Amino acid sequence: DHVGYVEQSPSLIANLTAEELLLYTAALQRPASEDLSARKAEVARLMEKLGLLGRKDVVVGGALTKGLSGGETKRVTIAIGMIRDPAVLFLDEPTSGLDSATANGIMKLVKGIAEEGRTVASAIHSPTAYCFGLFDRLLLLSGGRVSFLGEASGAVAFLTRAGISADEDYTASEWLVEILARPETLGRIAEVYSGSDLCRGNAVRVERLLSSDPPELSLIHISEPTRPLYISYA
Repeated sequence: DHVGYVEQSPSLIANLTAEELLLYTAALQRPASEDLSARKAEVARLMEKLGLLGRKDVVVGGALTKGLSGGETKRVTIAIGMIRDPAVLFLDEPTSGLDSATANGIMKLVKGIAEEGRTVASAIHSPTAYCFGLFDRLLLLSGGRVSFLGEASGAVAFLTRAGISADEDYTASEWLVEILARPETLGRIAEVYSGSDLCRGNAVRVERLLSSDPPELSLIHISEPTRPLYISYA
């Protein structure tokens, strides 16, 4: 009940309205003992938070049925992931298929969710500079190996100190995507990270969290001044 998951391309029921879909999901996922009026109030609160209240009577729609816009559909998908009021929310490429302006709006919304006291982990490819600037912490993957895990604002400086020069013709997010995919740096970045003090510090922290009985996994998201928001490139 403490974890929510937002799919990249969920199969939504096209002929239900946004409100009907969320009430249906709530009936399946929230406690059966919950009063119906309380359930409806929670769905209304969630729709208001995600900017959907004014569109509650519009059908979701699909390939053959006109309905919500792409950004509104994505907000409904996020609402489904939050229907149980989770402490941790995972999102699989929430900006996929959206134009840059809509993607920025969605990620600003996600940032707001994180600032409410939730840990939000998101996998995202080729973010805009604005989206990239919203992330607190960053997980970089290159060839399936961890290449960086730390404060997002320090990623470029970390790799520059490691001898991988930044290209000023790129934004920070574009440059990171570029070098993570280059054949000549594919394994090198992971090697640089694995031998760094940052990697050793992360390993010690994880070991400390897992060595307690029961594991103090809650510390992962309550020990930070603000809830960490992760981004990963694959």
